[in-house]
Amino acid sequence: MSSVTVQGPTFSDGDPSHRPTGSGFVRANEDGYLQKLAEKWMQEAGVADDDETYSLARLPAGYEVWERPRINNPNHSDKWLYGHPNHKTFDSPNRFYPHFFFLMHNGHQDCTCDKCLNHKTKIRDTMSVQKAPLLKAPFDEEGIPDKFKHLFTHLKSEALLTRKIEERASMEWQVERAVAKSAADSITQSYIPRHGEIVMYVSLAQGHELRQDASTHRFKVYKTINSGKTPKSQWVGAPTWLAGIITDNPSSTTRAVNFPQYRIEQLPTSGSVKEHHYTTLSLIRPFAFMKACLFGIPKDEWHPSIHAAIAACTTVSLIDRQDFVGNWPHAHVYSHGIFIGAESYWIGDLVRLLPESVPTDMAPAGTVPVMQIKKIQTVFHNIRAAEDAETCVEADVFESMEICFHGPVVTLSKAKTTNENTSNAEKEAEAGEAATKDV
Repeated sequence: MSSVTVQGPTFSDGDPSHRPTGSGFVRANEDGYLQKLAEKWMQEAGVADDDETYSLARLPAGYEVWERPRINNPNHSDKWLYGHPNHKTFDSPNRFYPHFFFLMHNGHQDCTCDKCLNHKTKIRDTMSVQKAPLLKAPFDEEGIPDKFKHLFTHLKSEALLTRKIEERASMEWQVERAVAKSAADSITQSYIPRHGEIVMYVSLAQGHELRQDASTHRFKVYKTINSGKTPKSQWVGAPTWLAGIITDNPSSTTRAVNFPQYRIEQLPTSGSVKEHHYTTLSLIRPFAFMKACLFGIPKDEWHPSIHAAIAACTTVSLIDRQDFVGNWPHAHVYSHGIFIGAESYWIGDLVRLLPESVPTDMAPAGTVPVMQIKKIQTVFHNIRAAEDAETCVEADVFESMEICFHGPVVTLSKAKTTNENTSNAEKEAEAGEAATKDV
């Protein structure tokens, strides 16, 4: 069984002036605290291994364990942890753990330990921030266990490794799980904007509607006027297109085109105040339709949120990473979904593959291949281990990486159909190769 040293928090509110004042106190061995805190942290982070023992390198800065023999039983000593900014002591590692959890998250959330909750003064008002020495270990800059560095380290020692991925200490992982559950309900033939996607939208007053002029291809806003028996529509001007992120969408049983059920947070710009709108599906367009929405509108008249969205579309983010399979020095990570620019793609989605030479809008009908996504795979090539650290790998932990989509491909083009005698393995290989090249 191997021993792993876990980095403690780089942030601390420990008060070095809080120490015992009575007689008979001496510094105590801190191993019990170091081991129990590290083991519980690694277990909750989902990275604990049955073949390993864990221990903190040191307690958070400003905290110390002191002990004093009992008066009626001098052979037994009671221990207390000192250093809390409210000058309250902890009598066990389990009592201290909620505060330790608070420190590991850099104090970015309220502490739930009884020493903070029962004190009238908020912990943040009396906090003295101290930085503990940084140690090389598989944690990120926020003190959250770096799951992939941890797995890469184990892969190097074991050569072959297969693990389920859980990151319970990461708030981002918890949110991704919720987004994945929401996305599972939105796999449909119709366009439904998904949670987290960037969209184009307009916010209109009641009685106004958005239409596209068939002759000019420009979008216009019309107002319905009830004059006489027949309502009339009056053109009132061009719409102001905004860009935002879907932060709440209705369930599959309550969707309506003309009911404001979609909450959209407008993308922030320099100096702007955070805004959100509730709008209808009829006023939302995929961000891929940006050129069509802004057709005829000079670039200097675009809303600033459009430019912020364009910058955000240069990113790629894997969502709900589920499985790790490694064969040193290479590894594969399988995810449930991925954000590519403004849109998300999930297992089960149907996607069109880009033609190799002919633009999609010019390709003959039925000749554009369509793939159903069965796997979203991230491949890490030539993982490099650090020579000067025992428990982690370097920041540039791999030589290269690629993201691949795998799934069956269908087409009406006879020239691209697979020979009936081709083996299933060859078909899957060809499908994966097509996905890797063209998606």
